[in-house]
Amino acid sequence: LICDDSNIFKWTALIKGPSETPYEGGVFQLAFAIPEQYPLLPPQVRFLTKIFHPNVHFKVISLSGKTYI
Repeated sequence: LICDDSNIFKWTALIKGPSETPYEGGVFQLAFAIPEQYPLLPPQVRFLTKIFHPNVHFKVISLSGKTYI
């Protein structure tokens, strides 16, 4: 966990992919933004590392398993 030196409300973290999953061996970077109104407002978390998901293609999500291009 690393705090942004210029803003205590911004953090980054590295997590390892869980064993016995397709993400095993991967390292994933996340960004945390904690609002000044915390705990009245929740923190925001997002993946900075692109991850593979078989049903997600760029900005299109397939709930049926079909490919849309």
